[in-house]
Amino acid sequence: MKLEIKETKEVPLLSRTRVTLLADFQGPTPSRESLRKDISKQLSKEEKLIIIKHIYTKFGKAGAKIIANVYKNEDELNSFEEKVMIKKHVKEEKKPAEGAETQPEAPKEEAKTEAKEEKKAEEKPAEVKTEKKPAEAKTDAPKPKAEKPKKEAKSKEGN
Repeated sequence: MKLEIKETKEVPLLSRTRVTLLADFQGPTPSRESLRKDISKQLSKEEKLIIIKHIYTKFGKAGAKIIANVYKNEDELNSFEEKVMIKKHVKEEKKPAEGAETQPEAPKEEAKTEAKEEKKAEEKPAEVKTEKKPAEAKTDAPKPKAEKPKKEAKSKEGN
């Protein structure tokens, strides 16, 4: 991936620098994590101080415009940046609880499907079979249409 710095803007009140970059890449759009690593190498800043705000791509083009904020320290980053953006950049790995055994995923899925099938069986009421009487049975002959009463024509006797 090739990164080119297009613009840098100092924002002293927020203790950060806003950087606009152009990225050329092959294949799918790179992840925030990989972009963050490349930007930190190019700017010689710590990876944890960089927040990528936007990645703008164009259809059919192998490139993107990237807007990133580079903070001076971690406290400033946490105070000014939205929690959602921070979560997007922090990769949390799920660790199993101590003493808990890890089980394969397949048995859990089978148990879930069995439980769903049991619920469906319980929800359906028992079907009651009833025999139809000969009078209720359908016949193939079409039913005669009921005739609508015709409106009587008004006579013009008063003229």
